[in-house]
Amino acid sequence: MASLVQETDSVEIIGDEIILWDFVRAVKLNIIKLVSGFNIIESLQNNSIVAEFEINDGIDLINYFPIVGEEWIDIKLKTPGAHKVCEYKFFVHRITHSKVNNIGSQRNYILHCSTEDYLKNSYTLYSKRYNKNYNQAVEEALKTDLGSTKELEVEPTEGIFDYVTNKLRPFQVINLICERAKSAKYKSDSFVFYEDNEKYRFLTLEKLIEDRKPKAEKFIYNFHTYHKNEEDNYEKANANNVISYSTPFQGSVFDNIKNGQFHNQVKTFDILTGDYFTTNEYFNIGGHKEFKPTDNIYDHNTDAFNNFVSQRNGEYRMVLKDSARPNADKVFAHNDKLHYKRPFYDKIFQYFLNIRIYGDTNLLVGDVIKLKIREINGKTKNIKDQERLYTENYLVTEIKNTFVLAGDGRFSHFMNLDLRKPHFFEKIEKILAEPKTVSGNSTALNED
Repeated sequence: MASLVQETDSVEIIGDEIILWDFVRAVKLNIIKLVSGFNIIESLQNNSIVAEFEINDGIDLINYFPIVGEEWIDIKLKTPGAHKVCEYKFFVHRITHSKVNNIGSQRNYILHCSTEDYLKNSYTLYSKRYNKNYNQAVEEALKTDLGSTKELEVEPTEGIFDYVTNKLRPFQVINLICERAKSAKYKSDSFVFYEDNEKYRFLTLEKLIEDRKPKAEKFIYNFHTYHKNEEDNYEKANANNVISYSTPFQGSVFDNIKNGQFHNQVKTFDILTGDYFTTNEYFNIGGHKEFKPTDNIYDHNTDAFNNFVSQRNGEYRMVLKDSARPNADKVFAHNDKLHYKRPFYDKIFQYFLNIRIYGDTNLLVGDVIKLKIREINGKTKNIKDQERLYTENYLVTEIKNTFVLAGDGRFSHFMNLDLRKPHFFEKIEKILAEPKTVSGNSTALNED
């Protein structure tokens, strides 16, 4: 009987096939027996999905196929219980780490891949004028200028993208639109453009949080720690376990102050009349409540700290407006909310958590998941309390799917998730106000 760990990390490679094609898709070969492992990475900060396939080549495939860095790899996979099959078609663009063993019987190397549209983007360079709504400009750049056939989800925008591109590629144009676009609903204008295994998406981080938060009840992950009254359940294998977690960084306070997260000003200058328009200001002490939270609207910093660092302006920017341009109010509509944009980006990337879990092809980058992480306590305490600041909902900003060939010939599937949240679950001042030396209490600093 298979162990519970084997069941939880299982993945089905549909048809037991990882197909390698030549560029014109005339010659193909199933290379699943040569693949020792592979990674598939989806990120809110990447325009395309990327992959790496580790090859143990004992048949000199690289010479006799041959593999030169212009091939295709097709793969379909799903995890047990998943409602969908994930289908990927990758373009091989580079071969690295090629090494022959000491007796010349095997060569190991890595095939680096991306999705097809990134190949198209590399040779599509153009200059043109866009003069339409931001969401329409994204669709034109992707569908017409790039020629992508993949489905696109766009968020409604306000204003007009009136811009002349000069020797830019489609993804560069879309990234430029992300910087300038004004959301029809959300304050932060925190647009991202990315590809997941279903479609392209041009959305704000706030929309992702609001739309995907209900899904968190389907993606609840627990990090079990040892407790005296739960000795039998210690490290019990479960598909919803957090195998491990770490916090790569937290804070970056000096950078965030200088970037204007706590207090910034934006003033508009009309290049036609020379007039300065009313300054827009952001103060974090109250402004953070206008952003969509992952759970409760509690800031990453105390009110006292917010007030202290907001006494003076951390960042000042002047933006231009040309009132002589047709539809000037729509063309420069994004100026009205620039003071919200950088604070939200800095806020959501202020706390970075990375977790390792068992694979689940139902989970998408951009989803919201729920973490149940207990306090750090000694083995003798009967404590079940969760971490009070860092637990609950997180936005998944990157998924690294790792597939490793096991000893029995199957592939194990794990996921490393990069997680972010713009607010804490509980208010810091509330915790600070509680006694810290009560015996048996989870907030105790000293025990009897």
